[in-house]
Amino acid sequence: MYDGETGRIWVLPFDGAVAFDEEEIKPRKAGINGELTVSNDGTVFLAVPSDRKLYTIPTDAQGAAQKPEESDLPVQADAEIQVTAVGDEPVVLDESTGNLVLPGGDTVKVEGGAQGALQQPSGEADNVIVATAKGLVSQPLGGGLLTTQTAEEAASGEPAAPVQLGECTYGAWSGSGLVMRNCPGQDDDVDEVLEGLESSGTLAYRVNRDVIVLNDIAGARCGWPPTTSRRSTTGTSRHPRTVRARRPSRRRSPRSRSTR
Repeated sequence: MYDGETGRIWVLPFDGAVAFDEEEIKPRKAGINGELTVSNDGTVFLAVPSDRKLYTIPTDAQGAAQKPEESDLPVQADAEIQVTAVGDEPVVLDESTGNLVLPGGDTVKVEGGAQGALQQPSGEADNVIVATAKGLVSQPLGGGLLTTQTAEEAASGEPAAPVQLGECTYGAWSGSGLVMRNCPGQDDDVDEVLEGLESSGTLAYRVNRDVIVLNDIAGARCGWPPTTSRRSTTGTSRHPRTVRARRPSRRRSPRSRSTR
C-alpha cells in the first residue's frame, strides 16, 4: 500500500493486510506522487519522480518485505509516469516525454508514448509493450530496435493497458472499439472492431491465470474474449484460454514494421 500524498509505503503479507492498522505498523518512506506496481513474483516497484528514484522491495515466500533497494530514475521531478513489471524487471513510461525507462536506466523514445498505455505486469518476456495511437509497440528490454504492430483501422480512442500472456500480446482502444492480438505467426494475429461498444465505453483487460477477458468498465459490460476466432484452450497451449462471448465484427491481419 502506498500513500502518494505522504510518501508512506507498507509492504505486508496477505494475512497481515487483513488486520492492517497504519498507526501500529511502521511504514517505509519515499517521495510523494509516485506510481507503484507489483510483479507476478511479488516484488514491489515504486517509481517516484519527485525524488527521481526507483524503489525495489523484494518479498519472501510469505509476502514479507525484504531489504529495499534504490536506483536512479531518469525523469523530471514533475513527470507523469506509468510503471510496470515484465517478469522481475521494472519498466517506466514517462508520459511527459514519451520515453521508456528500461531496466538498468537506459531510455528509449516511443513515438506517441506520451499518450500511450504501458502494459500490465506480466511474466518473463524479452520485450515490454506500449499501446499507442498507431498500434502495439514492442520494445526489447535490453535496448535495440522497437517494432510496431499496426492495424488496418486507426487505433483511435483511449488505449487500454495491453497484456502479454503466453506467447501473445493483446491491445484494445476505447472509442474505436479496435482489438488486436499479436502471436507468433500471422495465422493467429487478430485485428477486429467490436460490435455493440458505445463510443463512451472504457475498455480494460482482466487476466486470471491463463484466462483473459476484455471488459467495458464504463458500460458495465463484460465477456468479450479477445481470441474469438479460435476455440478455447487450456493453459498448456501457447494461447491463453478465453470465455465464450459475442464475435467481433471484422477480422484483418495486422502489419508489423520496425522503427529506428
